[in-house]
Amino acid sequence: MIATRDVESGTRQNHGYSGFAIGGTNRASIEQIDAGGKGINVAKAARQLGCPAIALGFLAGANGRWIADALQSMGILCDFEWVPGETRVNLKIKDPLTGTETEINEPGFQVERTTCSR
Repeated sequence: MIATRDVESGTRQNHGYSGFAIGGTNRASIEQIDAGGKGINVAKAARQLGCPAIALGFLAGANGRWIADALQSMGILCDFEWVPGETRVNLKIKDPLTGTETEINEPGFQVERTTCSR
């Protein structure tokens, strides 16, 4: 069993915009959403290789619930501490015409010291 821990997990949303126009209206051509975070990525890779994994750390809000559900559907055990706030969204905007990629990372929740001492 591999145990991983994330302090700052998030959903990763990948959007593709052919000819992305700053200041204009853009329609996404590709969209992919997954659970992310360094520990979560390790747990997913371990699971794909057939090794049991458990993901630990902190989650918050509806995005956190989505992450926990997604991991459990992949056969990854979860033991997250739930905290107030909302788990962040990390948005990647890719333009295949120009080959550019822009990242927009939301701020995440704050974990209080008292939560860490439990």
